[in-house]
Amino acid sequence: MNKEVSKTRKDIQREELQRSPIFLLQKGRVELNDEVLFDNNVNYDTDGIIDIETGEYLTDDQLIEKDFGHVVFDNTEGVFLTREEAERYVKKYSYNYGRGLSREHRDWRVFCVSCIGRLDNILNELNSSVLEPEIGKTPLGK
Repeated sequence: MNKEVSKTRKDIQREELQRSPIFLLQKGRVELNDEVLFDNNVNYDTDGIIDIETGEYLTDDQLIEKDFGHVVFDNTEGVFLTREEAERYVKKYSYNYGRGLSREHRDWRVFCVSCIGRLDNILNELNSSVLEPEIGKTPLGK
């Protein structure tokens, strides 16, 4: 069993090269490119895009490979203090993160942003605290 090395907020800031980083777990989805609706080689209905040559519905990977669509990350599922905590969450609830997109076209990501305002002040107070590596346990006690 791998034992994780505990990190402080300052360690995380140095790794991410950002002040007061927090991590957004974002779920992706395939969005169709506008021009696909005018392509003569495809048809579409409420269930998806149909390849006229094969008569089959195109998968998300096929839509991306044929340049009919792209992945957008516009749904934030959660906010975490560390990247590792967010990735552990995805593994723990893997049934919710993996609708079949290949590794090349991941359908989730952990995105680092700097926080400002009151949250920034709270996190600055935690700078010397060691973060608990378990999901759901943070120095804030929530």
